[in-house]
Formats: sequence, C-alpha cells, structure tokens
Amino acid sequence: MFSGRPIDSHAEPNEFRAGDSGLSVSDLAGSELISQENPNELSPPKELELKADIQTYDSRRKIFLAVGNVELLINGASLKADRIELDQEFNSLKAYGSVRFSRGSNYFQASSFTYDFINKVGELKDVYGLLELDSSLFNFSSKDKAQSNTNAQNKGSRNELKSFETSKENKAIPDLGLLAVETKLESSEESLEADLGMACPPNLPIIPDWQPHPWAVTLWGGQMIDSSFGDAFVFKGRKRPEYLLGIGLQKRIYRSGVFSLELEGNVFQHDARKQSGGKFNQDIPYKDSPAQNFGEATLGIGARLWVQPWLSFSIVEGLSYYTQIGNYENTFRTKTAQLLNYLGFEIEASLNRRLSLIGRLHHRSGAFGLFDGVHGGGNGYLVGFRYRWGTQVEKQISDMAPIPVGCPGRHITEKSPSSFEVPVREDLVKDTKTNESLSDLIIAEDNSFLDINNSPAYAEKPSRRQEEDLREKRISLIDQRVSNLKLENTLTIEKRIGVPKALRNIDEKNVYGGVKPSQLTYIGNTKLIKGRIKRWRVQATKVVITPNGWNADLMGFTNDPYTPSQVRIDAQDVFAEEQKDGSTIIKTGQNQLILEERLSIPVARSYKLEKVEEVENRWVLGIDRDDRDGFYIGRNLKPINLSKNYNLYLQPQYNFQRAIDGKTGSYIAPGSSSESKEVVQSTAFSDLLGLEASLEGNLWDWRLETNADISTFNTKNLANGSRYWSAITKTSELPLVGEIDTRLFSTYRYRAWNGSLGESDIYSAFGTFLQKKGEWEWGKSKNNYLLRIGAGNYQAENYRENDLSDLWRGNLFASITNEYSLFKGKSAKLDANNAFRYSPKAILPGLGITSNINFSFSGYGDGRRQALFGISGGPNMTFGRFDKKLFSYTRLSLTSGLTFKRGSSPFTFDQAIDLGTLGIGLTQQVYGALLLNAGFEYNIDPASQYYGDIINSNVEMMIQRRAYDFGIYYNPYKKIGGFRIRLNDFSFNGTGIPFIPSSNTPDKAF
Repeated sequence: MFSGRPIDSHAEPNEFRAGDSGLSVSDLAGSELISQENPNELSPPKELELKADIQTYDSRRKIFLAVGNVELLINGASLKADRIELDQEFNSLKAYGSVRFSRGSNYFQASSFTYDFINKVGELKDVYGLLELDSSLFNFSSKDKAQSNTNAQNKGSRNELKSFETSKENKAIPDLGLLAVETKLESSEESLEADLGMACPPNLPIIPDWQPHPWAVTLWGGQMIDSSFGDAFVFKGRKRPEYLLGIGLQKRIYRSGVFSLELEGNVFQHDARKQSGGKFNQDIPYKDSPAQNFGEATLGIGARLWVQPWLSFSIVEGLSYYTQIGNYENTFRTKTAQLLNYLGFEIEASLNRRLSLIGRLHHRSGAFGLFDGVHGGGNGYLVGFRYRWGTQVEKQISDMAPIPVGCPGRHITEKSPSSFEVPVREDLVKDTKTNESLSDLIIAEDNSFLDINNSPAYAEKPSRRQEEDLREKRISLIDQRVSNLKLENTLTIEKRIGVPKALRNIDEKNVYGGVKPSQLTYIGNTKLIKGRIKRWRVQATKVVITPNGWNADLMGFTNDPYTPSQVRIDAQDVFAEEQKDGSTIIKTGQNQLILEERLSIPVARSYKLEKVEEVENRWVLGIDRDDRDGFYIGRNLKPINLSKNYNLYLQPQYNFQRAIDGKTGSYIAPGSSSESKEVVQSTAFSDLLGLEASLEGNLWDWRLETNADISTFNTKNLANGSRYWSAITKTSELPLVGEIDTRLFSTYRYRAWNGSLGESDIYSAFGTFLQKKGEWEWGKSKNNYLLRIGAGNYQAENYRENDLSDLWRGNLFASITNEYSLFKGKSAKLDANNAFRYSPKAILPGLGITSNINFSFSGYGDGRRQALFGISGGPNMTFGRFDKKLFSYTRLSLTSGLTFKRGSSPFTFDQAIDLGTLGIGLTQQVYGALLLNAGFEYNIDPASQYYGDIINSNVEMMIQRRAYDFGIYYNPYKKIGGFRIRLNDFSFNGTGIPFIPSSNTPDKAF
C-alpha cells in the first residue's frame, strides 16, 4: 500500500471532495461526445463507483488512478484489479493485474483489461471465464442502473473509502493536481463474501503415455461357430469342430492420444473336422461335410481406442482370403467366394508394459452382397497373446496458455506508464514445485512431494497404472472453487441405423406403455444433434471487444466445471454476438474436440452455440434392408422457406447397395395385389434414386407435419416404394379438464411394430383422437397418466388371413405408471474425485418399485371387440456409488408383465400377442468409465407359440464420464444400431479454475 505523500512534488493539490460510496459519475456534461437527444449514444456510463486502497488524480496525464484492491462498479457489472486508470472524461479505462470482471452469472478474469466506453471497444489478455449464453457480458448501458444501485447499497470489506465526484455546476472537471489518498482498512462483520482472488491454473505432471510402442506381433488360437453376426455378440451359437492357429503383425500408422489407426496382417491355418453340412450346394442336403485343412489371410486397418492404461478396444475392417472355399460356408450359403470382407471386434488387456491378452470376434462375409452377391459368411472367436515393441513418443496434445498476472509464476516487473508498479502480494509469486516432471516426483501420504529416484517404493520406473495414480493424487489436491453442482441439460449427438422411417409414437410407448427396463425402450428416429449447453468455461490468450460482441483468434470451451476438464473444444476464429434479448450467439471456425487431454477429434468446420442448438446434419449414411435393399447415401438440403409459416425439408438419396447388386427385392411384382410377397427385380436407374421430404408449419392454430419416404422413382414400383404420413395437432385449454391434445392423422403404408409378430404394414389409415396426459408427485411416489380416445378407418394386414382388412376402428386407452422409492442410501463425497468422477449426478444406492396399469378397448366395423387389461412392474436396485474404479456401480431392473385379453383384433398391428413377459435390465461398471448396458425381454406366456423366445434385446458399451458419455449399441432382434455422444450442461456456484495447462513463459500463446 502506498503512503499518503504526493508522488509528483511539483504539482499543487487543489480542492478534493470525498464521499462515502466510492467514485460516482452522475453527470458528465464536460464530454463533448454526449448526445443530449439520445444520452445512450456515444456516451460513457451514467454511474461509476470506485473503491480502492489508494485513489489519486494525475493532472499531467489527466487520469484518475486507483491502486490496491480496486473495485469498480459499472451499471451492475463489477471490475476488480490491482490497478485501474480512468481518463478525465470517464470515456475509457485500463485495468492491470488480477483483473476480475463479473456481470450476473458471467465471470471473466485477465492480466489486463482496456475498454473505450464511447466506441465500445476493448481488449483482455490471458483470459479465463464463465460464459452464460442467456445473458449479455460486456454491456455497460444504463438499463442495469437498478442493479447497480442495489450493489451500491452493499457495504464492502473496507469501512471508509474515499471518492471523486464530478461537479454539476462546472462543464469541466476541476484540475485537482496530483493527490495520493491513503484509505484506512478495517475488518467488517457485514462484508460481502470473501474475494477468493484470481483463479489460477494448476501446474500438473505430464499426462502418462499409455502405449508408446508402435509395433506388435500376435499369436492366435480359436474356434469357428455356427451363428449369425448379431448372435455372435451375445455368445449365442453352436461351436463347430473347426479350429484356427495363426500369427499376426501390426504397425501403428496414425495416433492422436488414446486413438490410433493400425495396419495389420494375419495368416491362419483352419483345421476343420467332419461336421454337419447345410442344405446348399450338395447332392444330399444336410449331409456331413468331410474334414478339411486350408489357409486364410487377412489384411485390414484397425481403429483402436484405449479406455484405460491397460484396456483398449479395436475394430478392424479389411479383406479375408481363403486358399480354398470352406465346406461349411459352401453348404450353409447359397453363394460364397474365396475373397470376402473381413471385420474384427477386439478387446485387449495389458499384462505388463509390452505383453497383452487379446480376445476377438473374427467375421468374414459378403458385406450385404458387395462381394460377388454373397450374403453371410463365417464367425469365430479368437484369443491371443500380443507383444509390443518400438518407441513412438507423442507430443502432448494440450496447448499452452499464459499464466495470468496475479498467479504464481507471473507478475509485472515493468512499471506502468504512470510510474506506478502494480503491487503483487508475496504469496502470489512464490515458486512452487508442482511444475516438476511426474517421472521425478511422487506425492506422499501427507501431500508432500518425494523424489521417485530416491524413494524405495519406486526403485524401478513406475508402471502406467502408478503414473496415473500419481497424477490423480495431484489432481485431488486442487482447490476447484466449485460447489453445488447440478445437471441442467444435455447436448446429444446420435446416429441410428436400421430404424424404420415410418415408425411413430415411440416416445409415448416408452412413457405410457407397460413397465420395462430402461434398456428395452423402443428405438425410433432421432435428430443427429439435439439439446443445448448454455454455460461454458472459456480460456484464451486475448479477447477483443467490439460494439457487436467480442472475438478471439483461438479459444477453448469446456462444459466441465472441474479441472482438468474431461472434454473441451478448441475453436478458431471465435465471434460472439450479443442479441437484443440479452443472449449470446457464438460462431466458430475450425474446431477440435479434445477428450481427457488425450484424444483430439476434428469436428464441424463451423459451429454455432446459442440458447437452443440449431445444427444442420448434411450427409447421411444409412441402412434400410426393407425398402432400399441395404446401404444408401443421402444429403440434407438447406430448408426451403415456402412462406412465413411453412418450411420444406428435402433429403435426396442414392441407393448404393441396389446399384452394386443390380437388383432389388423390396417390392411386389408390378400389377399384383398389395398383400403379395416381394419379388426380385432387375433395377432401372430410377430405382437407384430416393427421397425423404418433410413439410412443417402452422395452419391457423394447428401444427402441421407431413412426411414422404420414397425409395424409388421407377413408375412401376412407385406406389409400393412410397410411404406417407401426415398429422395436424392442436393443444386446447378446457374448463376443469385442462390441456387436451387433438390430432388428425392420415397415413399410407405406415409401419407398426408388435412384439413377437414383428413389423406389419398399415396400408392406409385416417382418423382422429383426443388425449390428456399429466404427472404428479405424492411423497416418495411419482406418477404419470395418459387417457386417449380415437376413431379411424384402417386398411391393414389381416391377422388370420393373407390379405388386407378395411374396417373402422374405435379405441379407448388409459394408462397410469407409478414409481415408488423404498430406500435411498447416501452418495459419495460431492466432488470431482468421488461422486462426480464418472457421473453427472451423484449416484444413490437404493431400491424402488415401478408399476403400470393400463386398459384398452377396441371396437371394429365387423362387430369384433378386443379388451385388454395389463399390469406390469418390478424392482429397480442400485448397488454402489460409482466412485471407485472396479465394480462400484450396478443397476439391476426386473420387470414382469401380464395381460388379460378378451376378444380378438382382426388386424395384425394391434393384435395382443405377448400376454406374459419378463424383462431384465443390467447396467454394470466393468472398470473405470467403462459400462456394460444390456436388456433382454422374454415371452413367458405358456399358451403362446412364442413361449421362451426373446422378443426384444439391446446391448450397449458405454464410456461414462461426468462431462460426457459415449455409447455404441445394437439391437440384434430388430437389427437397429447406432452410437451416441452426450455433453452435459451444469449449473454451479463458484468460478472454477483455468482448465488448459499453463506455461511459465508469459508470452507463449495457447
């Protein structure tokens, strides 16, 4: 703190008037730039309040100076720094050292901050902050005056603070000379929450290299199986007396953190014993095939992901060549070939730094007919031992960011233009030992640092697990400055393949149908990207403020409240535009998605962050076996605005699989009846083209949505290659009843799913229904309900006969679901290393019961009736708190359903068929963030022809983390698969700390 003597002795001090509330600017008539007609245009802020240890005025430079614990209040915004300079007209300011700027939920800190109130331009250096997209940041307009006045009434941590006040009588601010005023500091019991100071970046040990060895050799052994590709994943199939021995060589050709691409080649010897043959390509179907020995060679490229220092997964795509066609493939397939597609799914577990144990699903097939029209092939299970060697040290992917002034390792040594040196507290410039390499130190139990080389516990080089443990120990010591963490929203990126386009009302079936494990929810279509993240932590070397917003050449974003961040986005050419409603839209150039500071993934070249995400999904790669014979490629065009109320969405398609095969089996013969079976036809060029179209808009008070799914433009097949569905909906408010949804619908060739019966077509339908739904809570009980009544005309498949029935159908449906908590345990400690280590929510061990009762009555035009009463439910059990690395989280759901039926439907699509069901759902932590999520549903109705069959199943492997999760799933029964990435959005108290590793070189930009 400075003394009270004048610094410039030749200047004589003039009259100085002191107040009690800090620096106040109520009238700035001395500025020639003020517009009397529009005071908000080209004018400085109407009100400033300043608190500081020392306040002075330099008449030579015509600036006000505030030094030491400076706080400036500007129309609801707070600016704190070690030093602030204001020009005489209060048109601009400069802040240096430990700069902290906050407005509402927004918080920015920097080494320095300059701002011109007249031109609304400025600059921050060495920036870290919290950004709330729903509110403005650098907006100093007087509309926030009320908020500023409220802040002015709060008492600061200093009882008596001096102020400057402009004269209302004089046009110019009087020449005060140069005066230094010392303010007496005293404690106050009524002070605001203690200022934590700058949020400084931790200096962590380097990230251990999980796999530095680029070369590998593998010894293989295994056995072939008799199963489909989907069944092989769930170990459903018969082992065949055909054995493999082989050797493989791998070379890593690309690497980004824990992700790598590998070139591999394998040679195998097949020893096939005498075994049962198939019905194809032999004189006597199913006769035994003789013993056989032949060779196989595979060549492919593998994509590998390390999820733990000792655990990785790999997918290999390539070619498989048999020296002679295998008897099994030849007799169990209508057609086969020596050269087919190769696909391998592998899991690798390290035994030490070089030796690993391998398990692989070994699959070769015609890839849906791409290879000589071959469908199917062979499957086998392989196990092996892999030895790795060589060295390939990868540069850390994290960029470096300067340490801001006010943090350890960085302070101002040059004097400012006004000959003041910015005061820096001694505790902020002490050297620390945290920047030492992980290979040189460890953390002892008392949190001190020990030299590894001199520690008897680590006489040898630490293993990868030990390196990770040491790094985690250091991270656990970080003061995160975060509390009251709460999950608010999610941003989901999901791609599904194999979902029927015209399958609707999936969400309602999941919520209001019978109770099932969450793993068995119906899978419908979904947008590629949906959801939102409104709160981001940001970091940049420099941020430039403009009249329309602010920008940065390079900026890091993370949704993770904790440091180090589990996920972040490094974006170039960032521009933030503040909207009239106070929200912020951020546009970026090229982006890199960085996971765990190990994996860098290029993402969209341009991206927009706003209150509600609007992201275009352009190219589409899909599989539609029913209507498009397999693979197809689509391109989403930009929406066409037909009018103020209507938008048209188009997706032209090319049926790639159909082009390769030169034939199609998706349509009935031209001119035959609609209930006829599909036949194989040669394709014309018009069969290779398809289209998905959607028209959306508002028709008076109704919401209109109409869709077309056209898989061919061949006029001969157009009627049977098109599906349409359309609806208009409206929500009305009725007295006593509340909100009622009204829906008018029509469809052509609409798909419906009905358990064991699978898919069926509703050839055409039109009608209407009314529905009322809601939810309520009562103590430990959560409930929801749905009431629906409707009528329509349906032309659909007949359940008993191979033709279509054309009948009117009236339906009444009611459902109520209850969730009741019997027991809830306590969560782990609410911090980044325990409860929020792997989960965005704290996991509570417990036991709950979920139950559903539903009733349905349908009447048909031919006089038939079908009445159904269903009851289902079961326990949900959660074990563990998901805070340890191994088997610390298990969620088990068991549900049973029973349906009582009277009468029967003439239609297939609503025929009650699975009257007794058993569902099993399991979510199990395997190790660390790796989860197995699986569900199976069985028909347990003894009177059903499908008794004992699996009627639904889903298997998913997940990487679950606090800030994100990634899952790959497949439903073998419905042949629907996909992947999902979710980013989580949190609210929390506190500022957090910088998340990008820092450098001790101040001028080195990240």
